[in-house]
Amino acid sequence: MIPLSRSSLYFTIFLRPLQKSTTYSLTPVGESLKPIIDSMHEWGIKHISEH
Repeated sequence: MIPLSRSSLYFTIFLRPLQKSTTYSLTPVGESLKPIIDSMHEWGIKHISEH
């Protein structure tokens, strides 16, 4: 995930220090990719039965 983090596509939110979980959130740049990702998802759903 290091190369993606440098691309400014998402934020990393560290919760409490004792909690062993991390939350990721899209930045505005990452959010701008949602239409493309949604289209790719729809394409995958349409073609999944071919395999």
